[in-house]
Amino acid sequence: MAKSTIKAPVTQVPRRKRSVAKVDASRLRGSVVVGVDGSSAGYHAFEWAARHAVATCTDLQVYDMSARSGPLAGDETLHRVLRRLPTLTAHFRLGGTNPVRTMTTSGAEQDILVLAGSGHTSDSAGLKRRLIQAAITRTRSATVLVQGRPEAIRGEYGWVTAVVGRGHEVAVLDSAITLCRVRGAQLRVVHLRPLLPGQGNLVNDSVVSSAAAYLRDAAPDLSADFILDRRQPHESFAALHSDLVVLERGHQGAALITRTALYHAACPVLIVQC
Repeated sequence: MAKSTIKAPVTQVPRRKRSVAKVDASRLRGSVVVGVDGSSAGYHAFEWAARHAVATCTDLQVYDMSARSGPLAGDETLHRVLRRLPTLTAHFRLGGTNPVRTMTTSGAEQDILVLAGSGHTSDSAGLKRRLIQAAITRTRSATVLVQGRPEAIRGEYGWVTAVVGRGHEVAVLDSAITLCRVRGAQLRVVHLRPLLPGQGNLVNDSVVSSAAAYLRDAAPDLSADFILDRRQPHESFAALHSDLVVLERGHQGAALITRTALYHAACPVLIVQC
């Protein structure tokens, strides 16, 4: 299978030191809402959500999605995370008899919903796949699936990847800009355009060029890498060395490219509601 990843001929904007105080408060700055079910994947999602809440100076809404009898607020694993983040305010709530509806209808558009991803493993890993699908299709909030390599979940790569080319580049890029600023990360902009049989490599790509032009105006303080990726989407997502990949949901439910990321991405996935 032919594979090719080429850099688009786009001039980078000089990189300058960034400050958390410059973060645009209009996107991804509401409450962080996370569901915890007692699984190891659920604990990873909780820690990711807690660190993001601290980084964005907001509160954490924690929903108990398990069937346990004891109170979630007394969970020692959760409290070890909270003790490391003394400035965080966390509110613990019951998921109710219909936890899917509780989590997907209680948030505001500015909130960010964080779930444990199950990827292509069994449905018993993390939150049930039906919750993931419901969150993507029903909620008004941006949704993060915490999955992938441990280094990515811990935010050790220092990169945020924005996937463009589906018609809502501004929403995707604005979210990626905010995440880069609060995380002190660099930005990678990728257009996935698989190489077809008999098709040669492209020298120029209008989607990448348009994204570069937007970033020069919207975020002149950020530098970015711009990539036209000719691999199949599942290959590209599986090979990511990124702390987060950002892409849009699609018009009706999760688009194919979005579902591919949910199953194959080697890092947490943020889905922007457009």
